[in-house]
Amino acid sequence: MTTKLLMSCDGCHIKTTSEKWFSRTFRSFDGKGWGLGVWEETEAKDIVPNGWILMDPYTGCTYCPKCWAEIEAGDETAKAI
Repeated sequence: MTTKLLMSCDGCHIKTTSEKWFSRTFRSFDGKGWGLGVWEETEAKDIVPNGWILMDPYTGCTYCPKCWAEIEAGDETAKAI
């Protein structure tokens, strides 16, 4: 089963979905596709749309490119004071 990542900006509340899909694939050690092996899973950080911030490191919030640019610009202004 595969599914897309749905993201919602915590600043302006717009929503978007990723262009890529979550996936889970079994890789067998002997190449047969069954038996002993490992599951490879896509992580959310691997399919985030360009420019979007998934769980910003300070607040854990998600931001669209526009809101994140405003946050970074505000941060630069605060450093200059």
